[in-house]
Amino acid sequence: MTTAAVLRHVRQRREELKSELALFASVEAGLRTERSSSPGLPYWLLTIRQGILVDEALLEWCDDAERELERLQDAR
Repeated sequence: MTTAAVLRHVRQRREELKSELALFASVEAGLRTERSSSPGLPYWLLTIRQGILVDEALLEWCDDAERELERLQDAR
């Protein structure tokens, strides 16, 4: 696979992660509003928080990978 193709994949993954983060935010808001008195709420929020933290870490990786791939592309 070419560096340009890998770069496209990384950028596509970044967009997917941004969409997932928006979905997590929406679900969290909905839970806080619609299930505020549910005894399960803290557990659901913990699960959502885990997803958010994983996606944020992956976004950081995408940033690092994109910089490195651009550097490799420019070196050619």
